[in-house]
Amino acid sequence: MHIAAMRTIMGPNYYSHRPVQIIDLDLGAMANQTSDRISNLKDNLIALLPGLAEHTCSPGHPGGFIERLESGTYLGHVVEHVALEIYNSVGIKVAYGTTRALNEKGLYRIVFNCSDAQTAPEVAALAVATVRRLARGQKTCLTDQLEKLRKLVAEIEPGPSSAAILRAAADRNIPVIALDSPLLYQLGYGCRAQRIQAAETSLTSGIAADIATDKELTKAMLAKAGLPVAPGCCVSSLPEAYRAADQIGYPVVVKPADGCKGKGVSLFLENKAEVMAAYKA
Repeated sequence: MHIAAMRTIMGPNYYSHRPVQIIDLDLGAMANQTSDRISNLKDNLIALLPGLAEHTCSPGHPGGFIERLESGTYLGHVVEHVALEIYNSVGIKVAYGTTRALNEKGLYRIVFNCSDAQTAPEVAALAVATVRRLARGQKTCLTDQLEKLRKLVAEIEPGPSSAAILRAAADRNIPVIALDSPLLYQLGYGCRAQRIQAAETSLTSGIAADIATDKELTKAMLAKAGLPVAPGCCVSSLPEAYRAADQIGYPVVVKPADGCKGKGVSLFLENKAEVMAAYKA
């Protein structure tokens, strides 16, 4: 079982008016396995995520998903409900999910509502890993992973000013998109779009100035707008720098994340020794 493809859609889409996470899941050798044939799967799932016992699923009443587990359902469907409950367990209430078989045998598309583009891939990966381990009969504990997700949720949670504006937008059915910075949101689409950062709006140049001073954020936003940007990433250790250079391909450039006037910039680095010298400079 592995994720063949994954993406997050933050606006209205084919599946829902709300943001969704999409997983194309290849069940591989587990394609023909159903929940009723896996020893203790139901009990282990409830022990890990007790809230699953309240999922209604297609029967339409609390406990409906448990009935589906007992009668036998495919593992893609199980991943969907595990993802929803992981979200609920970290304080984000979501309910919509759907799972459908694709044309290729053993390949399923799982769709579930999500809150933002940062946590959604983490939740998806954790849900798949959890079901895979349980299907193999391996012991699983989610305590550390759920705590990590809670911290991530707390980091990207809007402050009081932003939250008040976002609630007002929701009351007026104005679409809200969380952008690449935890404090930055877009209200509306196209020519009517406005951005906010805390209580500051894009009616001034303040937000633009803040974005322009953040190299990573600027690059991410330009890339999303379809403009060409150089491949790269921010690293915090020498091993990370080596891995990044290998992934990008030599020659590479090493520069400070918050530098200016070309200070500390090293160009045309051809090997690890040169990367190390530039990183330590």
